[in-house]
Amino acid sequence: MTSAKVPQHLELGDVVAFGLGAADLVCIACGAVAAWWLATSFDAPTVVRAALAAPALVIGLTLGLVRIGGQDLRVWVLRLVRFGIRPRLLLVERRRCG
Repeated sequence: MTSAKVPQHLELGDVVAFGLGAADLVCIACGAVAAWWLATSFDAPTVVRAALAAPALVIGLTLGLVRIGGQDLRVWVLRLVRFGIRPRLLLVERRRCG
């Protein structure tokens, strides 16, 4: 039997199904569940219920499937939220004249 060298330093995500990781599938599933809940909660015509459910499904699919610059969209959204809620201080240095 021959031995094989497997690189241990690679940081690769685990693929669960359809080329997607667990977090991707959770985002898609949450979007689908939210869309189903919105569609079944209201007693309205089918077109109205579909219009209510579509944004939740689209958001779930977008967060689960879109990648920008090799990073998941979830990572970019989290970075933007962290940047937005970061406290900002204006530090002014006082200089003496003369």
